[in-house]
Amino acid sequence: MKIGAIRATPEKRVGAIEISAIMGKINDIQNSNAGAVEEQSATTAEMSRNVSKRQGQHEIAQNINACPSAADTASAPTRRLIPHKPDPKLSEV
Repeated sequence: MKIGAIRATPEKRVGAIEISAIMGKINDIQNSNAGAVEEQSATTAEMSRNVSKRQGQHEIAQNINACPSAADTASAPTRRLIPHKPDPKLSEV
């Protein structure tokens, strides 16, 4: 019985070393996957910020484009009451 136990011990050690190596590889893969997920999350967040910023810029551009029309609409009653005289200082610019 002791001889069989002594012979089995090196095999158990080899098996334990192999299991340890496999667990190390699994750990490396998990760390690699975790890093990839973190990078993907950061990229997605950056894309979301850019889309939000772009939408805000689009709204600003639309509002700026609407200003002349709004100014015309707002000043129309005044133009009917007061004749428009061009400012000579503005024509020089």
